[in-house]
Amino acid sequence: MKLGVLVNNSEILERLYKTRLDGKRALKLRRTIKRLNEELQTFEEAKNERIKEVGETDEQGNMMVHPGTEEYNELVQYLNEMSGTEIEDIDPVLSTDDLETLDLSVEDIDRIEHIGLLKNGEVERYEKDVG
Repeated sequence: MKLGVLVNNSEILERLYKTRLDGKRALKLRRTIKRLNEELQTFEEAKNERIKEVGETDEQGNMMVHPGTEEYNELVQYLNEMSGTEIEDIDPVLSTDDLETLDLSVEDIDRIEHIGLLKNGEVERYEKDVG
């Protein structure tokens, strides 16, 4: 999975973190969420550092980069490169049996599958079973 996919779907991690599960599944999911949150934190720190390098301080003391400037274009290029970084060894910890017992939306399930937390082929198998 690419880091950008995780960044764009990060809210599902918070939702899953707050979802009630049995102990074994919760421990497995906790480990994976913790690892993915570390990736997100590293991304945010690198982004903020780059903004400090190329940005300006506004009247309120906030760092900002103005759209349309060379610095902005450089920042966007940097973030796009970071977003393309591959995150490896994601442990797909959820099955469709797990999803049946959770209060999730269709969007939640799509995000879970998109970031690699759903075991391979599980959605297709389940869709065939339910017709």
